[in-house]
Amino acid sequence: MLIQNNTIQKAIEILKNGGIIIYPTDTCYGIGVDATNKEAIKKLINLKGRDFKKPISIIVKNFKMAQEIGEFNSQAKKLFKKYLPGPLTLIVKKKKGIYQLPNILTAKKRKIGIRMPDNKISLELVKKFNKPITTTSANISGEPECYSKQEILKQFKKNIKDIDLILDIGKLQKNKPSTIIEIIGNKLKILRQGKLVIR
Repeated sequence: MLIQNNTIQKAIEILKNGGIIIYPTDTCYGIGVDATNKEAIKKLINLKGRDFKKPISIIVKNFKMAQEIGEFNSQAKKLFKKYLPGPLTLIVKKKKGIYQLPNILTAKKRKIGIRMPDNKISLELVKKFNKPITTTSANISGEPECYSKQEILKQFKKNIKDIDLILDIGKLQKNKPSTIIEIIGNKLKILRQGKLVIR
C-alpha cells in the first residue's frame, strides 16, 4: 500500500516491521529500511534490482552512533565534524558494536559507508528510530535518481506495492549525489566526486 504525506511516526512503525520507505535527503529521494534487518535489506535490493555484491550505505543520527558502527581515526573524525550533516559519505572500517549489521548490507566487506544528510526529515527518522537506516537512491539500478514523487511512481510502477510509504515533500532540487570518500590511514581516497568538494 502506498501512503503519502504521512507522519514520521508512521514511517518508524514501517521500519520496525521490516517495511520500505522512500524519504527525501539533501541530494535525491532515498530508500530506507532498518539497516539491522537482513530480510528488509533483501527486499530493498530486490526492489532496486541491485547487485547483491554492491554494499549499501547507512544514515546515522550523530557522531556517537557513527562510532558504534565504524572505526574513526583522527582524519575521519575531522571530516565528520567538519562536513556532516551534508552530502558526504565516509567509508570506514566496520566494527562490532551495539548495532548488528548483517553482512548483506556491506556485501561481506569489512567497510561501511556512513552518511548524515543535511535534511530535517532524514535526521528526524533516524533519531526517532534510534537505529541506522539504509540510504541508497530511490531508483531502479542503472536508472536516474528520483527527485519527485512522479519520477518515483514512474520508475517503480511494476513493484510500487512493495513500497510502504513515500514521504513526499514535493520536487527536490537536482543536486549531485553525495561525495564518497574512503579513509585509508590518514589518506583520503575519493570514490565518487559529488556535490561536496573537500578542501
